[in-house]
Amino acid sequence: MLGDHLKLTADAAYVRAFQNAVDDHYYTFGVDPASGSGNGYQLDAMLSYQFSNALNLGAGARWWHLDTNAIDSFDRLLTYKTDRYGVLLQGGYTFN
Repeated sequence: MLGDHLKLTADAAYVRAFQNAVDDHYYTFGVDPASGSGNGYQLDAMLSYQFSNALNLGAGARWWHLDTNAIDSFDRLLTYKTDRYGVLLQGGYTFN
């Protein structure tokens, strides 16, 4: 709690990722499938305001990061790094 009405929460999570991809382009000799796996993490934080004992509203942010490696049908190593982020809003009401 950051006072009487403000609350800050944070979460972190480990992510294990698996991927199956198919690369297909015009003027090539078919598809190039690839599969692999990797690791990543998710971080999020939320700041909420308690208006009453029953009602709270909050805003926060979330970030995902993934690093994966895959091998295609030509035995080439494909490395992917992905970052995604977003803003979220939440509301809560407690019934007594």
